[in-house]
Amino acid sequence: MKPRRAPGSLMIKLLRPPCKYDSPASQAIPFEKPMASTGPEASKQLFQWLERLRPAEHISLEAIGSHAILRALKALANSGPLHEPTRFVPVEFEVPPPPPVTGEPKLRRSLSGRAIRGIRFLAATASAAPTAQRPSLSASIGPPLRVAARTHVMRLAQAICLERRMRDRSTPVAIEATCSRQHALVLCKGLAKAQQLALLTGNPEYLLSCTAYVTKALPESEGGAKECDLHGSPRLIRVFVWTPDCIA
Repeated sequence: MKPRRAPGSLMIKLLRPPCKYDSPASQAIPFEKPMASTGPEASKQLFQWLERLRPAEHISLEAIGSHAILRALKALANSGPLHEPTRFVPVEFEVPPPPPVTGEPKLRRSLSGRAIRGIRFLAATASAAPTAQRPSLSASIGPPLRVAARTHVMRLAQAICLERRMRDRSTPVAIEATCSRQHALVLCKGLAKAQQLALLTGNPEYLLSCTAYVTKALPESEGGAKECDLHGSPRLIRVFVWTPDCIA
């Protein structure tokens, strides 16, 4: 039995396609290991894994807890060149609770019997966007959707879906959030919920794919002072939401 994942963990996993009956048994088991703890090392680790991907293989970053989700976003944002962003899709996942232990106190048993939820980032190889340039907040993209610490997740997801349907495939939806744990948690929950709403429509054209950047905040940006770089400039996480095939 696999040990229960603790909150705050970030795992990187290689997802292989279904094996044939004559394939080695080792190919049927996804390879996984803990993500590097520091930001530069995590980005380097993800980049190396993406470089070794074969056709039909994907990388999964499984983050439990707001700190792990922020680490995953930073790794995705910094794992490739600016004009070749790492494409990813965030989805929610749930780790089932372990079986009850004989003789465990009732209160502790009820707490340990709860499932742990997290965000799974499914990443593919880096691929160039239609313009082969880093997207910017131009007039065609419009102002970004700004995420606050108390933004309602379902309303954010509905806004993402609505904005995505109103744009052509070459124009992304921009979303901005302060580079902090709480903001990253709300942002990724909203993206995962938007993907879930898109799946319910049954139309593959409504599905989402994302690219992320860590950028400096403008002076007028609200709430951008929670995390700063070495020069004191506040940082933002900027996510661009595309159609699933626009950067394939």
